Amino acid sequence: MHDGCTGTFENGKMVVDKIRMMGFNTRPMPPGVIIKCIECGNEFEMTHLETKCP
Repeated sequence: MHDGCTGTFENGKMVVDKIRMMGFNTRPMPPGVIIKCIECGNEFEMTHLETKCP
């Protein structure tokens, strides 16, 4: 199932690429998580495993 997955990633892009490859990027987060956007500084709710700042 996780053949070749070491669980270590150098950056966030590698994490997103992995969840996209596994098809998990559109799955909802069990509880939403409030995070701060690193580009604009606004907080928003992360509702899916791959979520973009509105």
